[in-house]
Amino acid sequence: TGLPKVIPRTHNDYLYNSLVFAAASDFTRESVLLVTVPAAHNFPLAAPGIQGAALLGAKVVLAPAPDAETVFSLIERERVTWIPAVPAMVITWLNDPRLGRTDLSSVKTLAVGGSRLNPEPARRVLAEMGPVLTQVFGMAEGLVCCTRKGDAQEVLVETQGRPVSPDDEIRVVDDDGREVPPGEIGELICRGPYTIRGYYRAEEHNRVAFTADGFYRTGDLVRLHPSGNLVIEGRKKDLINRGGEKISAEEVENLTPPPAVRNAASRTAVSGEEKRGSHPRRSRMRGSPTPSSRVASRPPGKRIRASSGGGLCPPGGSGGHRGAVRCVSSPPGPSRVPRRAFREWM
Repeated sequence: TGLPKVIPRTHNDYLYNSLVFAAASDFTRESVLLVTVPAAHNFPLAAPGIQGAALLGAKVVLAPAPDAETVFSLIERERVTWIPAVPAMVITWLNDPRLGRTDLSSVKTLAVGGSRLNPEPARRVLAEMGPVLTQVFGMAEGLVCCTRKGDAQEVLVETQGRPVSPDDEIRVVDDDGREVPPGEIGELICRGPYTIRGYYRAEEHNRVAFTADGFYRTGDLVRLHPSGNLVIEGRKKDLINRGGEKISAEEVENLTPPPAVRNAASRTAVSGEEKRGSHPRRSRMRGSPTPSSRVASRPPGKRIRASSGGGLCPPGGSGGHRGAVRCVSSPPGPSRVPRRAFREWM
């Protein structure tokens, strides 16, 4: 996103943010919130978060670490009902053998956001933890979406929710600002009572980031599910152009991987023969450190060539094209590696 920009949120819109999210997600005075992610982030702070708990008089439990042992013991000891988490944490908890021995009967909501929770782990949450899943999508600039308790299982598993406020306005548009038909991918733009009207002292950027009628251009690629909920498909800047065919980098990364693959990232690389458009040239996948994993059976660093028939690269172009997948035991940094850092490392 370039140089950092100041997001001028007001006290009123932040208060509204917390209260309207609490109402949409059944967060009440009786809730017990377990904060497992950095408390200064918008999600655990105000969606409805610590601020919502303070406004309603609910209890807040601060976890010193997000590991399974710590989280499971706090759930049992404090009778936790509401947990905000990111997908990497949830997958770690699901894979921990202590899950089946932990009393999770107090948990009413596991709210997962920060990045998209794919359908496979979403189904595992419902099967192994019960009907507790709420998917969340939001941004520091304002708009927050979530699934609802009454949503069908398909909707809970496949979508990232709908706006929490009845006064939120959303559109899904193409590069020319025209709304796309339901089900087609486009950029999400939004405006509403708690979404900013502009970045602080950034007039030049605001002319690009906001439409003439005040909609914020989020840069998120989404499509409308038949339920009316949003499905997050990636970021606009992560769109790969292959000979005119648009490919979402996140869609490539979300191809069903072997069980040992925890994270994947796709980047573009253009060679002299590939100047028809940027090409999903290489992905690196983070494998499980356990020796029993299927990925670990391949030596770290070994490249796997795949043609368009292999399912890793989209069809198109004369004679097909090739990409490379490289399996590694562990990339640098945390479990959720920013794509920019992944690209630099690749």
